[in-house]
Amino acid sequence: MSEQTRVDMSVVAGLKTEPNGRCFHSLGTDGVVRVWHFDTWEVIDAVGLSPAQIKEWLERRPFDQAKEDKFRGVDGRGVSKEDMFNPPQEIIPERPSQEFLDKHQQAVDERKLNGFQGDPNALACNAKRSAYNLDPI
Repeated sequence: MSEQTRVDMSVVAGLKTEPNGRCFHSLGTDGVVRVWHFDTWEVIDAVGLSPAQIKEWLERRPFDQAKEDKFRGVDGRGVSKEDMFNPPQEIIPERPSQEFLDKHQQAVDERKLNGFQGDPNALACNAKRSAYNLDPI
């Protein structure tokens, strides 16, 4: 996808987060990006993505055939508010270890100190953009 055809992901960047950084974003197989609180494991905010936005989200990470298969034909815009904030068990991410949470918090604190502002169109870890095909078969 060229710079000119990138999908607007500002809706994800605009989701509420915890000021202390004790949260993370995840994309559920229902096409909803949720912000999860590390301590309470509750959804802080959520938004349903269009198929193009889901593709854009996935393309920021290395290609994974299983992910392509899971998200093919998914449109998160039709998910109810109830299901966005109280998703089915199979969509709830596994809790990370305390070690992971501590490392994440340290990275958040360092970014705050250095004035880091995330770019919603940046690729994760400078990875090469992948090419997902999420069109229904």
